[in-house]
Amino acid sequence: LKGKRDECQAFVHRLDPSLEPMPAAKVDEEAVVEAGAVGGGAASSGVLMRAAATCFMWASVSLGYYGVGMTTPDIGITDPVWSWIYGFSVELPAYAAAPFVVE
Repeated sequence: LKGKRDECQAFVHRLDPSLEPMPAAKVDEEAVVEAGAVGGGAASSGVLMRAAATCFMWASVSLGYYGVGMTTPDIGITDPVWSWIYGFSVELPAYAAAPFVVE
């Protein structure tokens, strides 16, 4: 990344010569490595575990949502608008419970 900063500044200078170059940001490389942002790989920093948990939660919420939607009984509503309103009202408890289930 060290040479990329100069390339970016040269590109921006070609677009608008009146812009002044920005000073280089100072980065504490030891703190970055300690935080696990670089040098550890995806598995050691826990990214794979978080991704697996996120996929599981997504699947659970999606299956729950579609399961509730499919359990709406057929009560003989022939008008599509009223059928949609009825289906939405059956899903309201799921909308109310979802934030608590996800957290």
